[in-house]
This record gives sequence, structure tokens and C-alpha cells, in this order.
Amino acid sequence: ATLDQFGNIYFVAGLSLLSSSPDDRLTKLYSLDNNGNLRWKMVIDSINSPESVNANGGINSPAIASDNITYVGGDDFYAFNINGNLVWKYDVLDYGGCNQHNSTSPIIDPNGNIYFVASKRDLISLDKNGQERWRSLTDLNNDGFFSAWLSSPAFSVDYSKIFLATLNEIHCVNA
Repeated sequence: ATLDQFGNIYFVAGLSLLSSSPDDRLTKLYSLDNNGNLRWKMVIDSINSPESVNANGGINSPAIASDNITYVGGDDFYAFNINGNLVWKYDVLDYGGCNQHNSTSPIIDPNGNIYFVASKRDLISLDKNGQERWRSLTDLNNDGFFSAWLSSPAFSVDYSKIFLATLNEIHCVNA
């Protein structure tokens, strides 16, 4: 969960496969006021299958920029304004054109660029308008298996590098 400058709370919840209600199987971004009252909620992942739990994992939290735009991933990557209106949506596709889920919490640099990891192990950077700046693919490990990102990205103190942890390695990428 995260807070905006007004004390509103934002968090991701959903994908209860134990529920018989189809609505409970949707992942949503929620916004509560500082008294805990629901302000709004938006569906960010509408895949109703057990596979989507593994792809999205429920481990992503939103990130809020200094202009109060909330960034969060689901079956696409979304930007919402403070009132819950969609600002833009980025289709997270792999190089073969298949949809990927956002797998980690995004981070934002001082210039407003956003960084997140997609389920197929791509580290993706977008500008604040949702345009892709670059992406970095995971290399094969020495054992021949693809690494799986186990952490959200993190910046170095000067924002010049991004660190990510996998099953058995820590990676560093230039921002």
C-alpha cells in the first residue's frame, strides 16, 4: 500500500480463487480516504484463471508520482489520476506479441520515468506519458534456466542504476 500527499491510501487486492463470486476473482486497485472510506476502485486484472495468480501474484503495489498519478500493473500497466480516471494504459507485450502481467511494484525516478518488471522477466522503462523508453531481457543463468525476478526494482542512491534480485543472483542495470 502507499499514500498520496493528501493521506489517501492506495492498494491492490483481489484474485480470491476460493470465492464463487466472479467479481471476487478480479484484481482491483483501491483508493481509500484517510478515514478508511472507499473513494474508488478500478479493475486492473480481469483474468479469471488460477494461472493469473502465478503471473501476477498479488505482489504488486501501486506507486504515486509527485503529480499524484498512480501507476500500477495488472493485465496491462495503468496510470490513474487522483480521482481514479484512467490517464493511459500500456499493453505489456513480449517480443512475440503475447500479453504479460506486471509482476512487481513500479518505481519512479525524479524525471517521472517508471520502471517495472513484467512476468516474462522484462525490466521495462516508460516515460510519464506511457511511452516505452527501453526494456531489458533476463539472460540465461549458468544452469540454463531463466531467472525469475523475486523483487521489485530498486534504485541506487543517485538513480543511475536499478537493482533486481532473482533466485540466485542480484542484477544491476543502468537506468
